Amino acid sequence: MKYVLTLSPFQAHTWCILASLFIFFASQPALSQSNYDVYQADAAPTIDGEALEPIWSYAAWKTMDQVWLGATPTASDFQGRFKLCWYGNKIYILAELTDNALYDGHTNPLDQWYNDDCVEIFIDEDNSNGNHQCNYQAFAYHVAINGDVVDLGTDCQPHLYNSHVQSDIKSAGNLHTWELAMTIYGNGYTNAGPNTPVSLFNGKTCGFSLAYCDDDGSNVRESFIGSEVMPAGHNDDNYKTSDYFGNIHLKGVPATLSLESFLEIDKSQLVVKNSGEKIIQYTVYSSTGVPVFHQDGDQYPASLKAPTGMYVIVAETNEGHLLNKRILYQQ
Repeated sequence: MKYVLTLSPFQAHTWCILASLFIFFASQPALSQSNYDVYQADAAPTIDGEALEPIWSYAAWKTMDQVWLGATPTASDFQGRFKLCWYGNKIYILAELTDNALYDGHTNPLDQWYNDDCVEIFIDEDNSNGNHQCNYQAFAYHVAINGDVVDLGTDCQPHLYNSHVQSDIKSAGNLHTWELAMTIYGNGYTNAGPNTPVSLFNGKTCGFSLAYCDDDGSNVRESFIGSEVMPAGHNDDNYKTSDYFGNIHLKGVPATLSLESFLEIDKSQLVVKNSGEKIIQYTVYSSTGVPVFHQDGDQYPASLKAPTGMYVIVAETNEGHLLNKRILYQQ
């Protein structure tokens, strides 16, 4: 017996629409939120724009290359990358930003705060996603070049949150090194207070993205460049929803940092203190993580042929341990 399904014109039209929608959504690429491992520092980094702590040599760079709004900047106008670490109840950010003009055209920090040069930090403490435009389910901190920190409150008006984020900038030509410490609060935060920061721990996951507002002097945001791929039609939605944040995964202190105190320079030799282990090779890194010298063996060079400054030695022992030590090298 054969059965014939007969549809009315209305039903046939409805099924065509549903089939078209299914095909459209099935053909769209899945949004891939990035994952970034964030390691614990062995001590709280100093916020000075210098990036001298060993954790900054260990942490991996992540690029900021997604144009969320405005024109795609040239390489000389903007390039950005950042690293993260954590300690206590703070997440620390090291950002290297190439910008041909730092500009802050509004003396009132609550006036068009989004149209001046600023780093924007998006943080969802419990990675719960959802709307946060006028609540504290997540934060969207605009950090100005003078250190003012602005976000919307529960009244949907801008407020200063300068106690939440500490920052400093060191500039060399068009390269600007931002160092920031962000105290982490949960969605129970209230303006009335008191508020207790969230204690971070190994294994915790948060939602996080970073972006840069670039204004070259026109008092408008020419470009808005972020760290995450955004779905079509939602390029500027991170300020109101955390659905498109990336994921950061907090890890413990890496071995290269926890073993720092076991390494020292004894005359011309690099040695392991109070141990039978031997140095088999080591590398000297600049404060920005660039290798400047490598040596097989333990003979420390009389001259690094490098500028005066802070450096980090990462040494490997015959038992496979990696040891880490900061040095101040002077020519």
